[in-house]
Amino acid sequence: MNDQNDVIGWIWLQKALGVASPKVRAIHQAYGSARQFYDAGPTEWRLSGLVTAADVHKLCDTDFAQCEKIIDDCQRLHYQILTPDQEGYPNRLLNIDDYPAVLYIWGDLGDVDNEILISMVGTRMASPYGRNVAGRLSTTLAKAGAVIVSGAAYGIDTVCHKGALRGGGRTIAVLGCGIDTRYLVENEQLRRTISQNGAVISEYPPGAAAAPRNFPIRNRLISGLSLGTVVIEAGVRSGSLITAHRAIEQGRDVFAVPGSIMSEYSAGCNKLLGECAKPVGCAYDILSEYVDQYPHCIRLDLPEVHEKAHSDMKPWESKPSPVQSRPSAASESKPRSVLKRPVTKTKDALGDGSSQKEPYRQEVQEAALPSSLSLTPEAKQLYRLLDETPQHVDELAHKSGLTSYVVAAAMTELEIAHLIRPHVGRRFSRIVVRRRS
Repeated sequence: MNDQNDVIGWIWLQKALGVASPKVRAIHQAYGSARQFYDAGPTEWRLSGLVTAADVHKLCDTDFAQCEKIIDDCQRLHYQILTPDQEGYPNRLLNIDDYPAVLYIWGDLGDVDNEILISMVGTRMASPYGRNVAGRLSTTLAKAGAVIVSGAAYGIDTVCHKGALRGGGRTIAVLGCGIDTRYLVENEQLRRTISQNGAVISEYPPGAAAAPRNFPIRNRLISGLSLGTVVIEAGVRSGSLITAHRAIEQGRDVFAVPGSIMSEYSAGCNKLLGECAKPVGCAYDILSEYVDQYPHCIRLDLPEVHEKAHSDMKPWESKPSPVQSRPSAASESKPRSVLKRPVTKTKDALGDGSSQKEPYRQEVQEAALPSSLSLTPEAKQLYRLLDETPQHVDELAHKSGLTSYVVAAAMTELEIAHLIRPHVGRRFSRIVVRRRS
């Protein structure tokens, strides 16, 4: 571990600015470490232009003693702490805009920058087809040398973690709460096994609750750690599509498993395949993308690498998904839209609200927020500030007086409610109602 004062500085910075603040990157680049930024003091903070006046108040009010307690808790629980200035902090995460100021690790993260990490995500309410495909793919990928990353939830996540372990490989679980938090208690033993054959990680300190809005924010780490994200089975409102969207923003590959056009469980995957995702029928479809870059990691000589993951063979696992009888109260949020193709020929896809395909005039109708929606006050405030022109998170923070973290969380909330559209570079615009005239 780095000098304890350096680690405390990063914990202090994250507690003050919040999880997923893009200001962490700016401060890291300008000062080299959170401790050096702390030592600069409030006057320089204000003059730096890196933080707002509200941020300065929070930085001043955040007690170092609370941060020291977190370190004590981690030592007691045998968790490792990684910060951006430490050796071992993944470069893949340093390449995303809103990387964590702190990573808490139970187990051994390994040299992830030199390994093939593949994230596998999907619905909790998995069908037998989805579970079978997820189990076969994850087991084969692990046997062939890939490390499987997922979120340790019920359904597809659980099957993929177990498949990686069954294949004798390593797996990484990324949580949206403290590692020690009693969340999805039926998977406690699975998380323990993962810690012995990979790592359970979180950017949330020990004891942090599993708040629903944490999970979409967490998804950027699942995709950010990985070279590619595989969506196994997902409806059009599945939270897995947020992970796919983050993967595209981060310049990662997105894969999807085709499913029946009659199945609601495959509607999101099939939509992705029509827009940007690469189809997956067997493990080779994924591994072949990385064989030139990571030849030392991949075994393509295994027969199962080329076998169809959905072939008519004995089911990979016969037990039904736990979620079918026990839905979780703290479920991951589910979006109502899927990501857009990153490169298109229509103006509408570029976010200017027009379309070359429509021969009729469109009239924009500014829709009021539906009364049935349960939104936080911050989300409602930010929705009123948005229009069709994409605005950056920092611009919205300046207009609203909210921190960038609160804005990012509210944007996720609005995106899930299908009220806003994300754009490249942490920009967002309002989805407006259009009608023919």
